[in-house]
Amino acid sequence: MLRSSLSASLSRAARLSSVGFIATLWACCVNAQVSITTTVHRQQVVAPLSIVQTAPASDIQDSNRSLTNVIVEPTYEWMDAVVAAPGDKLLYALKVQNDGQYTVPKGHLRIEDKVPQGSILAPETLLQADILTAFSVSADGQYFVAAASAVGPTDGWRWLRWEYLKPLQPGQSFNLSFQTTLQGEVDLNGAMPPFSSSVSADF
Repeated sequence: MLRSSLSASLSRAARLSSVGFIATLWACCVNAQVSITTTVHRQQVVAPLSIVQTAPASDIQDSNRSLTNVIVEPTYEWMDAVVAAPGDKLLYALKVQNDGQYTVPKGHLRIEDKVPQGSILAPETLLQADILTAFSVSADGQYFVAAASAVGPTDGWRWLRWEYLKPLQPGQSFNLSFQTTLQGEVDLNGAMPPFSSSVSADF
């Protein structure tokens, strides 16, 4: 009786194990074809915007002339990065698109990238907020913390991770970005550093 019961239990365990193995294989095979396209832009200063404020002469004591205050606020725009020099700020724009025929369910899409060699992460990147993604950073690529609570100098954060918080339909895309400050000489036209973006999408 004991031998029969034990045999039945082993047989049941074997069937469960086989089913689990088949289900795992199926989950690995059913994945969306998600692509990442990365472009790099350099921050360029545009002609400063001057705001002129004139104070009436009546507001100025012991004076018959008006006072002019000129407030200069430099403005910036992002240009395609052809060349860059140390100190330049670069914007990496990532377009993530589902090129497959399956919808990636919510919580099954993760994008990771690494700050390029010779650059440090710009503080603005840690402040970005997007309700569609959960953004975190890491110093070693293993332990990630929410970017909003990251402490310490930004040059210590080398890895970036985004978790997409919605389903991604076939043909649908969304954009991500991060900013860096260049520390070394780089010819972006002829020696673009290889991108390290990776995507994980399975269900």
